[in-house]
Amino acid sequence: MSMQKMNPGSVFETMDIDDHKQFKDKRHIIYVNGAARCGTTEIGQLMEDFFCTDPDKINYPQLRERFRYLKNSNKGVNEMMTIEEEVMLEGAEKSRIEIALNLIRSADLSYEKIASATGLSLEKVAELAEAEAKSG
Repeated sequence: MSMQKMNPGSVFETMDIDDHKQFKDKRHIIYVNGAARCGTTEIGQLMEDFFCTDPDKINYPQLRERFRYLKNSNKGVNEMMTIEEEVMLEGAEKSRIEIALNLIRSADLSYEKIASATGLSLEKVAELAEAEAKSG
């Protein structure tokens, strides 16, 4: 399928799967086809911008200026590095929690051994075990 024929995005409304009635929360979910970088629609232009590596070729001025700041200024680069580090630490924490939950569910290990294996505090492991006991 050519890029010009690709649908750049679809909008969905949430509904109850049992009675097929739409939720009245006024929320919409928008799925965007990142491959639809045709540039003939606003979403297509935005997709072009998201994949662009040259700030001078970005379509939207606000995005272009933010891109320049984050990529070309020392302050912007430092800001991006801080955000990247926070995301990595958050991911590592989620992984440690998931490992601890798996050990709580499947292994006959003490909370101390789980804490030692995952790097979580003993208090955090006990909290996870308590929440798991209530949910399971």
